[in-house]
Amino acid sequence: MERIDIQKLKFGSFTKLVCIISTMFGITIGFLFFLFSLFGGSVYANLGNIEFTGVTAGVINIFLVPIIFAFFGFIIALLSYLPFNLYLKILKKVIIYGDLEIYQVSEISINRVIENKEVDENKSNEL
Repeated sequence: MERIDIQKLKFGSFTKLVCIISTMFGITIGFLFFLFSLFGGSVYANLGNIEFTGVTAGVINIFLVPIIFAFFGFIIALLSYLPFNLYLKILKKVIIYGDLEIYQVSEISINRVIENKEVDENKSNEL
């Protein structure tokens, strides 16, 4: 696992990240609604004036809930990008850990820390 210090994140990357997380959460909730409908729970889905109940609503929720969550994730990303940048300016970086591959250094300003040695990614690409 590598340590990544995020010092700046572009708006498009931030929005993409928040929308992906929101969509994954929506898939989870939609699937839970579907399971709930299979066991006789009262699940509803409204598409305009048409209302579905039961297993049909559960199947519709598998597809409808992730779309709704992605839309609201986009709205949340729009509203939270500036506070996130303010947070980065105050604390200078956000540290995350994981197995990551970096394709475009211009998307994220980072410092990789490998075996307790800091390597400035921008300087290592210039060599």
